[in-house]
Amino acid sequence: MKKMTVVILTAALAAAIMTGCSGNSDNSPSNTSTESTTSSNSSTVSTNESKANNEESKNSSKSESNTSKENSKGSSKSESTTSKSNDSKENTKTEKIAAIKYNNVEIKIDMEVSPLLEKLGEPDHKETIEADEENSEESYSYTYDNMTIYAYLKDKKQYVADVSISGPGDASTANGIKVGASKDNVAKIYGKVTDENMASYEIDKNVIMFIFEDDSVTNISLSRGLSDEEL
Repeated sequence: MKKMTVVILTAALAAAIMTGCSGNSDNSPSNTSTESTTSSNSSTVSTNESKANNEESKNSSKSESNTSKENSKGSSKSESTTSKSNDSKENTKTEKIAAIKYNNVEIKIDMEVSPLLEKLGEPDHKETIEADEENSEESYSYTYDNMTIYAYLKDKKQYVADVSISGPGDASTANGIKVGASKDNVAKIYGKVTDENMASYEIDKNVIMFIFEDDSVTNISLSRGLSDEEL
């Protein structure tokens, strides 16, 4: 009887031990699986954060690159505009025109008189100058306000020989100098004035001359320059 009781207790103890081992075995894989899942999630989060940081870095780099390009383009355009503006100013300062302007009509040497008079209108006074010791051929003059046009005859047509501006009024040089302008204004457009009473400038084989009195222009004339033979 005692032996049987010992056997039963031994069997029960063995069963309890086996049951405990089985429980521990079942719990171990579950913990391992949880730890693995947690690690995987952590890795995924880290990867996503890394990708997000990379995207932000790329976007920031693109933005800085675009900004740099825009600034570069803007600077280049600004420099180009400034350069063109300076070139334009220089051209305006150096460009001298051999012409007289009256009521927005330009008058140049050797221009045919007939169509010119149609643009200018009827002159205030006109005159035929007979040939004499000083003038070998007949010539003509047409006076408008403060300006007189002198013409010569060739092939039965009249052409501009000289133009003179004698007082204040609408007539001026094509560069805007009128009687009454200062000597400094003349120098700024046409060049240095070396004589106290007059200054002349050769432009396109023609000559523009200014007469001064008290540093102001009193007379302006446009005429043909002397040829090499005449010199």
